[in-house]
Amino acid sequence: MRYVDTASLAALERARSGLGGVAYLLDDDLVGAIGDSSLPLHYRFYMAHFWFRYARRIGALASEMWVSSGVLARRYAEAGVVYRIDPAPARFALPSARPPNERPDISIFYHGQKTHRADRRWLRDVMIPVLDDCPTCGFEIVGGREARRSYAGLPRVTVLPPMLWPEYWRRSQTTRLDIGLAPLVPTPFNAARSWVKYLDIARFGAVGVFAAGEPYESVVRDGHNGVVRPADNKASWSEALIALVRDAALRNRLTTAIDWPTNVETPPTLRRFMSMDHARSPT
Repeated sequence: MRYVDTASLAALERARSGLGGVAYLLDDDLVGAIGDSSLPLHYRFYMAHFWFRYARRIGALASEMWVSSGVLARRYAEAGVVYRIDPAPARFALPSARPPNERPDISIFYHGQKTHRADRRWLRDVMIPVLDDCPTCGFEIVGGREARRSYAGLPRVTVLPPMLWPEYWRRSQTTRLDIGLAPLVPTPFNAARSWVKYLDIARFGAVGVFAAGEPYESVVRDGHNGVVRPADNKASWSEALIALVRDAALRNRLTTAIDWPTNVETPPTLRRFMSMDHARSPT
């Protein structure tokens, strides 16, 4: 995995002669993070410390790389054997299988955490006209002190503290929200994102508004299972959100079409392991 620790790496190195191979899973752009000024300084420092300490050892050990986006696959194409790996989580109830939202208020949300600071700032201008025009909607965002300062003074905004994954997953099973946002401000780190937010939004039973282009173009069709808008056009995002808030039939039609992506990329090695596990499972 991305953050292999010293003990695990040493154990793999000792066992190398008895292994069929080692795959390194890279699910974010560690190198891009180091020079990305939109990220928190402590996060950039951690990425630099990790990469300069372990990259050479990982490169010597790994027989193949599994990367989470087309951008990363192209970047590391000459480094050896590189495969794309897309999100494939344990199945959850899709929006069409969730109980309908009976509340009169409409919830809009963005759940990007510490590496999404640029996106949180960008969305503030998007949300101002939406909150002004739609008094029945509220906005939920995850963040810390910086997010609270940025959104201070806007009506009906709730800033939640960052959550660990188990807590976040449990909340997604018990809370239904209406409209999720997946912007993608053009930064070095964002350029290599995967489309996992398509699933994060679906977990809450919501329809999503997604940035056009990679990575969402592979799983979202505008007007079918979500809304796609230009990544740099705030006005078009505001207009799309206002239309979704006002039109319950549109929201319902889009959420009904949300399904599991059919073009999920899986490394051949992983497919073989999955087939072996399936063959051993009792029928």
